[in-house]
Amino acid sequence: MIYYFSATGNSKYVAERLGKALNEDVCSIENIPDEIEFKDDEVVGLVAPTNWLGASLLAREFLKNTKFKMGNNNYLFYVATCGLLPGASGEDARRLLAAQNIKLDASYSINMVENFTPIFSVNYKRCISKTLERAETKIDKIIGQVKARKQGNHTCIRLPYFMRSLMSVLLSYEQKTKRFRVDQDKCIGCSLCALRCPVKAITMATPKDRSRSSYPTWTKEKCAICLGCLHRCPKNAINYGMSAGHGQYLNPNTKV
Repeated sequence: MIYYFSATGNSKYVAERLGKALNEDVCSIENIPDEIEFKDDEVVGLVAPTNWLGASLLAREFLKNTKFKMGNNNYLFYVATCGLLPGASGEDARRLLAAQNIKLDASYSINMVENFTPIFSVNYKRCISKTLERAETKIDKIIGQVKARKQGNHTCIRLPYFMRSLMSVLLSYEQKTKRFRVDQDKCIGCSLCALRCPVKAITMATPKDRSRSSYPTWTKEKCAICLGCLHRCPKNAINYGMSAGHGQYLNPNTKV
């Protein structure tokens, strides 16, 4: 089984490629039970984005809170998708599984399109195409390594774990939903952002002017900072921090 979390499709696409090559089913971690039992000899992978030099918040929750019942001779691996660096994502996953006395056999990383638009722009289509093209070669390499049941941390440019701890302070700040803004003149009240928010941080509010559409409001102080709401909005009505003008991105090779 290949599990994944994906807001813009990068990790989902990688999981689908792995699943097809390894003849394993693919499943989002948003739709799983609290307890998972693995078959003997089963290959199990998790593909997730990198958040501030560590595993994404949703991936961490999955590894921390899900009860895994291991079979015999399982092979467990983790793949970090990242725009710049995977940081300590592999070590993050290893430590979280070790807390359950489960060994992570291997960790890998793949550079995908950087979609944190409060800082980076996704308006350069040629650069996006080249990044996705390079990623295909890396995915093929990881498929070979997983088939060979390679052991160890194979993420690129690994950083000490203490840097992950330091960045968690910044991550906590970035999670604050008060940084989201909605252009009510653009918003059509489709509710897609609220329906797909993985932590249910968004509700639809009714404007005082009943001639206008309902619009999203963030009712939790913090969210998973996946920016799925921003990138999926059909009218580009959602901004976060300084994201205005930096575009929207969804992986073109999979359905998000």
